[in-house]
Amino acid sequence: MIKVKNIGWLLFFAFYTVSAQLPKKCIDEILALPDKNPKFDAVDFLKELSITVVKVKAQLLLPFGKPKDDKVTDIGVTVGCIKVFPESPAALAIAVKDIGIELAKKTGAKAIKGAIGESDDEEDDDPADGAATGRAAAGRAAAPAQTGPVLKKCDFVFNPERKFCYDGAAYDKCDGMEYNPTTHICMGEIAQRALCDNVQYNPVIQRCGKDNAIEMKCTEDTWYNPATHACYNKSKIIAKCGMNPQVYDPDFYECKPGVNVNGIFLKTPTKHGNEEYEGLLIGEQVWLSRNLAGEAFDLETARTACPASWYLPSDAEWTKLTNYVGQSSAGEKLKAKNFGGSDIYGFAAVLGAGETGGLWSSSESGSETVYSWSVNRGNLASRGSVVKSSKLGIRCIYYADGWNRKTSFPLNIVSNPAGAVLKFNGISSPSCPKTPCKVELKEGKYNINLALNLYEPIDTTIVITGDKYLNLRPVATFGTLSIKDPGFSDGIGSSFPWNFTINDKPSPFGDLRFMPGKLALKLTHDCYEDIVDSVVIKKDARVDFNVAKRVALRKSNLILKSEYKGREASDYVFVNGTDFGKTPFSGPVPLCSQIAIVDQNNFIEINLLEDKPVEYTHKKSTFVSIFLGATLNLAGAIFFGLGIAANSEANDNYDSYSKLGIHAPQSHFNTHWENYEQKKKDRNINYIIGSILFASGIGAYIWF
Repeated sequence: MIKVKNIGWLLFFAFYTVSAQLPKKCIDEILALPDKNPKFDAVDFLKELSITVVKVKAQLLLPFGKPKDDKVTDIGVTVGCIKVFPESPAALAIAVKDIGIELAKKTGAKAIKGAIGESDDEEDDDPADGAATGRAAAGRAAAPAQTGPVLKKCDFVFNPERKFCYDGAAYDKCDGMEYNPTTHICMGEIAQRALCDNVQYNPVIQRCGKDNAIEMKCTEDTWYNPATHACYNKSKIIAKCGMNPQVYDPDFYECKPGVNVNGIFLKTPTKHGNEEYEGLLIGEQVWLSRNLAGEAFDLETARTACPASWYLPSDAEWTKLTNYVGQSSAGEKLKAKNFGGSDIYGFAAVLGAGETGGLWSSSESGSETVYSWSVNRGNLASRGSVVKSSKLGIRCIYYADGWNRKTSFPLNIVSNPAGAVLKFNGISSPSCPKTPCKVELKEGKYNINLALNLYEPIDTTIVITGDKYLNLRPVATFGTLSIKDPGFSDGIGSSFPWNFTINDKPSPFGDLRFMPGKLALKLTHDCYEDIVDSVVIKKDARVDFNVAKRVALRKSNLILKSEYKGREASDYVFVNGTDFGKTPFSGPVPLCSQIAIVDQNNFIEINLLEDKPVEYTHKKSTFVSIFLGATLNLAGAIFFGLGIAANSEANDNYDSYSKLGIHAPQSHFNTHWENYEQKKKDRNINYIIGSILFASGIGAYIWF
């Protein structure tokens, strides 16, 4: 019996052991998990840690689909950390155990010690019991607790006394116990780790084969070594072609190391002319394994140069190729080895003159340009655009699945101007009768005829091998005269339009079409000088005739006076709303002017004559003075009438007073006398007011 007197020394030794096996960064990553996840269960974590290590290391052995270092596994630890765990089962067990001790120290959880086989007692087991202890520990490792993570339930009926469910499949129990079938195998009723030359493998999809090589399952009873072979469609084992990772159908393709060690080739080569070409599978495409014989070809030759069932690739098909192999390193992967590439697909692209091996595509990038493809001395494959007169190499393509091969392509046709009538090989197309339009055409040559009134017809031949854009520019049989309405100077004469004639015939303004020849132009207006000129119209040419700067107003000489009651008056003169001074006025004015006097709205009618003096005297109206004088005189007459009436009443009261006898009451004398005096006063007032009004009326007529 060995007693440990100081648990601190044990923890120090454990930490030193872990530090010696694992980088500190990885240890810190694991110890940080409880802080990141409040529900972190250290016991479950330790049970899944070794399983995760085995799974990840098995995935890293595969030729494709390898996880990246920064990928986080299901237990929260990155692949980069899992990779540094030892592969040896014994060393892995020690590393997992030491990680558990570190977690126990961090969290103070006693349950962790139980999970890794540690006791809370300070005494170790008797050495004689070591074997039993080892078997117990192995049993615990091989039989994870059922409280662990559930991967996938089994959806069928099985006997739980003999079998158990793991990740959707049922497995026989090992001596009545469950185990992890992805990391262990049951041998002699004991669950043991699945190791092949001390390398963990997954028994569900792998086995330990010949020469201790881990083999992958293809079918239920066939296995292959992934380093040298692959499984096609889970049905056929195929040999790998050098470094090429692609899986292929062995009924149609095979490796041909004598042609290219990395290429996957059609079993039957293609004969063309005096040459024989191999068909090379890359992704879903089949390419010729080399360029067509000959250094370079013009575009028209390239469009029909490929063998039967092969054709010039479109820009989209070049892009699909580079995307499949990886854009950032497409040039390096597709370039021939003797030109600095790895050529892992057998494409063997070569450099051409000028540091670029240019190859044609069938797709146009513009009316006069076509997309191209090339590799350079770096790692890139470049997409370019070259003029149609260039000469490039040809690499033909054929679809791996023949029924997917396109035999027709869209043709987009535009013309300037639009509306031209089209015919294809002499026949009108219902889907593309006039420009602009789009029509689907099969591969081949087509004669296209364009007809448009006043334009020369176009007769051209094109070759359809891919998507195409055609911009036709017919030549006009006419010329264009562009002339705009000259407008009006300060709005003068805008009530009447200009008269415009071409060759003495009325014409509108704007862009006008004429057959080639000389044209006589004339613009007339009552208020402006005539504009007379001529232009020469040429075929498919434009003449801009600017008359705005040639507009000139007709003039007249105005002599304007103003009189009032026979006397000369000084009044303001306005010409087209502008102050021209006061009367008397003499000077030139536009022929079609609006003349106003006194104020801007007091217009006077004057018949102006071009280049001749026109005299006009404006006699101001006396209506105001006459009306005012008459009104005052009438008022004066009314007051005179009132005075006469008051005088008559005064005389009547005086007569009545005189007739009273000596016996009449004194009051009668007083009344008649008072009335007499009042009426005399009224008479005098009315006479005075009437005289003033009458005099004012005479004065108003004289002075206003």
